[in-house]
Amino acid sequence: RLKKEAPAGSDLPWVAEVISSSIRSRSQFGAVEAQVWWGQESITTRSHKDGATSLLHLSITLSGSRSVCVGAQRSPTAADVWREGEGSMRNEDVWNEGVWNDGCLRTVQMKPGTVYCSSPFVFEHGVRYERCSSDEPIIALQCRFAFPSKVDTNRVNALRSEEMRAAM
Repeated sequence: RLKKEAPAGSDLPWVAEVISSSIRSRSQFGAVEAQVWWGQESITTRSHKDGATSLLHLSITLSGSRSVCVGAQRSPTAADVWREGEGSMRNEDVWNEGVWNDGCLRTVQMKPGTVYCSSPFVFEHGVRYERCSSDEPIIALQCRFAFPSKVDTNRVNALRSEEMRAAM
């Protein structure tokens, strides 16, 4: 149906097929990354959006304490997350609270046993790791799509458009 309804040259049928075939082959959580950190000071990652493998993302905190700060929109089509005149698509830094409207930032604490499923490909976020010792490090598993080819992954990474929003 998408092929019939999509405009000529549209990426929508292709991206929908890549995502749906990955789900049919059960590779939606086929790539697992263990993140391990310890240190004398807390660290904060840069604010960012993940790549295409995080279209569907499962995170499991196994030990330690960290927090995830998320820049949220009020609705799926909202363009009003920044204070007028202060934000832009290049300035979505979740650590700069002054550019976001009230209620558009959320910080969630991650402790052992915390699990979340999200799509950080489509929203700005950053992680703060609390100080801890090497005897009790922060350990978190990040489970993501394992696309069948690097070419597909790179092409999906480049699609941050209305077509990708429609596929989501």
